[in-house]
Amino acid sequence: MILGSILLVTEIWLVQREHKRAGLALAELERKRDESDRLVRQSVCLNDEDEKAINLDLRDAETVLGDLKTHRRESVDRLNTTSEPESSVDAYIDITAFVEKTRELAERAGIVIRPEERFGFGTYTSEGPAAELIAGVFRQRTVLQYLVEKLIESHPRTVLMIQREPPRILRPGTSQSIRAAAPRADGQSRRGGQPGDIFEIEKRLSLRMAGLLDTEAFRLEFTGQTRSIRSFLNSLIDEDVPVTIVVRSVEIGLPPAPTRSPDSHSMASARTPVPESLTRFVVVVEYVEPVATPAKSVL
Repeated sequence: MILGSILLVTEIWLVQREHKRAGLALAELERKRDESDRLVRQSVCLNDEDEKAINLDLRDAETVLGDLKTHRRESVDRLNTTSEPESSVDAYIDITAFVEKTRELAERAGIVIRPEERFGFGTYTSEGPAAELIAGVFRQRTVLQYLVEKLIESHPRTVLMIQREPPRILRPGTSQSIRAAAPRADGQSRRGGQPGDIFEIEKRLSLRMAGLLDTEAFRLEFTGQTRSIRSFLNSLIDEDVPVTIVVRSVEIGLPPAPTRSPDSHSMASARTPVPESLTRFVVVVEYVEPVATPAKSVL
């Protein structure tokens, strides 16, 4: 009788457990049915009007994209006021003219510059770039001319250093390009530029995207008052050059200790007193160029 009672109690417990499991499974099934019904009710069935509206939106987006591309090409044309040099000698003449013109602008504005300042092109003091670098260096020269003129207009006190990335080299038979090797610290390699001219932007800062966006990065170091940096950054928001020049970083610090150079012939340093409230600014910018059009999505 005791054994039978134990078996009976055990059987009752097993039945209750299975009944509980069955109840939970049934509740889960009902929940999934409700969710399925809700998803069915929310599913969108495109009719002719919906499809027409989507096609209109797509055409509007393509029109806007086309307008932006046209505007960008016009902006590039405005930067490239001269034709691309055909030889190393032509490139040397182009760079030298840029340096001389920019030095005159800086001195007329009362900006202190080094006597040997070449605005990022010290590599080409006595000769032009190699043939495979002409196109890349010319592109950098046109963008730097725009940037440095904007900087001069903002009236900094001193231009300390202008740097650019190693120029791009076009791969033969393709529309793709690679970067020239950066120079060694000892300055032995001049393929892409001497060390004082060249810097490499941090990857985390760059907007460059393989197959979509290519960029040219530049580093401008100068001293001035706060209004100079505000004026310079605001000047880069230019309707004539839409979404092309992008500021990637701004560093602010104390200016370097003043030095006197016996052979300096800068008229600005002789006649302009040095303000007490000078600040050193380092601005890294990128000139952005789309290199490909993504494939259209198929609805």
